[in-house]
Amino acid sequence: MELSEIIREIRLNAGLSKTEAAYIIRKSQSVWRDWENGKKKPRLNDLRRFCEETKQDFGIIRSKFSDIHVQNKLKKTTPSINKKETDGVFLIADKITNDILYEKSETRFYSKFCKLEHIDGEILITRWGDNSKFTKTKFDINIKLADKILLTDKAIKEQVVIFLLKCKELGLELKYGLYNF
Repeated sequence: MELSEIIREIRLNAGLSKTEAAYIIRKSQSVWRDWENGKKKPRLNDLRRFCEETKQDFGIIRSKFSDIHVQNKLKKTTPSINKKETDGVFLIADKITNDILYEKSETRFYSKFCKLEHIDGEILITRWGDNSKFTKTKFDINIKLADKILLTDKAIKEQVVIFLLKCKELGLELKYGLYNF
């Protein structure tokens, strides 16, 4: 789903015209129209304010916004990638990223990285701050969590998506907990 489609969807979910939607976030109707037509991109804070005012779940919008950002960045760094190859990847990446972010704070805050490993047909988060790996590991990557400061969820998710796409490229099954693609 494109960002412009998400913007249109949240406006329609709120039952508002473009003019009414723009008024809520103190923008002109032409700005909102440009967002829906894909000519301009909104700031995340504008979407947050709109969701708060219209009682919509901003978490879902933020996740979609983040996916689009990561997809666009991947297109620049990996031009051969296509949308079909990313099917399922972002769903699993969301789950893994959330699990990394909500790991016990003492584990996460004192580790500069964690390791994602593909072991026995399954993806596991392992080795907080430890660089060793299991003998049955097919593919692994260190997910950088901090560089002087803790990295954002978007920066972590980007690394997770790259890991998952590499697993797909290697023909490895994308299985994480209950998720399987």
